Amino acid sequence: MQLVILSAGIGSRLKPLTDEKPKCLIEVANKPILGHQIDLFINNKNVEEILIVIGYKPDLVRSFIENKYRRNQKIICIENKDFLTTNNMYSLFLTKNYIKGKFLLINGDVILEPEIASDFLSYPYEDSIAVDVGQYFEESMKVIKEDEFLVDIAKNIGKEDAFGCSIDFYKFSDYGADIFFSKIENIILKRKQLKLWTEVALKEILNQRVLKIKPFDIKGKYWFEIDDLEDLKNAEKTLNRKI
Repeated sequence: MQLVILSAGIGSRLKPLTDEKPKCLIEVANKPILGHQIDLFINNKNVEEILIVIGYKPDLVRSFIENKYRRNQKIICIENKDFLTTNNMYSLFLTKNYIKGKFLLINGDVILEPEIASDFLSYPYEDSIAVDVGQYFEESMKVIKEDEFLVDIAKNIGKEDAFGCSIDFYKFSDYGADIFFSKIENIILKRKQLKLWTEVALKEILNQRVLKIKPFDIKGKYWFEIDDLEDLKNAEKTLNRKI
């Protein structure tokens, strides 16, 4: 299995911290966000390769990886040179020729409790979305569930309909990867829509019922999406307490 980390963005809501470094290198509890993510998977034998899509200040990210992980051959950087005019769906599109089959996907601003990563990897159903069941955060992607499967994902889902919040961590089977990239190619190459989130493609897949995707319940474990300085402060507080 491969892991894709989407880390091309600037992180403008974290300014002035992101004036000098990309969002993925902002430190939380004395470690860059990207370091937290890589460390969850670098020694896991089930993750054979880590694909990191970079964009803003790419040389800083490459230097961090080379210095910290000694040019580990498990890590590959893919540069989105159009990061200013595209969004993370386009960043994922750039990994298409690297993806060999089933893969994990995580946004580059997410910090997870380590058990979420290990439990999600061992979760037997491969096409799945990690969900904070019962939670509702305005800034998060919410999901709707019918029977065993998810049927929608969007930010604007109402509280009464939401099953919980996506934590921006996804898993796809070989078949699921084919369906997902086919949808992304249609959006980018045919519709020429380059500034969309990956979840837009996922929403269409769920709405059209072309892939059965199950929720993976994180069971109250901590996770943070670091969008702004308040998120950073909250993540620091939790991680410093856990260390």
